[in-house]
Amino acid sequence: MEKETVEKTDEKVEKNTFDFPKVSMRIILAAGEARSCAQRSLEQVRKKEFAKAKVLLGEAKEHIKDAHRSQTEVMQTLAFSEYNDAAEPIVLPMLFVHAQDTLMTIMSEVNMTEQMIEMFMTLEKEISLCRK
Repeated sequence: MEKETVEKTDEKVEKNTFDFPKVSMRIILAAGEARSCAQRSLEQVRKKEFAKAKVLLGEAKEHIKDAHRSQTEVMQTLAFSEYNDAAEPIVLPMLFVHAQDTLMTIMSEVNMTEQMIEMFMTLEKEISLCRK
């Protein structure tokens, strides 16, 4: 039986197989970068540097997109192969499950950071109006 290969981003993937440690670590690292950017963004909010905070938030969102893209690529490929070849059960390694959990947690953190920035900007505007 020949192994069918599919071209995926920066690695060749055999049908129904992935380099799970590599893709898992790519997800975890991108999500971690997103968390770092979100935290630095809040540091800028504390200094009332809202423009800088928004730039860092944008960087965080880009890292989330990168991580999510990697996850989605795996999930779509596995879903498609499961649909077409239901005889082979799909087993996800624990590291990949951890990567998904990490991504979802940090996505929530980035979303909350965005809301916090907007709230602090609104508060700062209201406070400055009261001082006039």
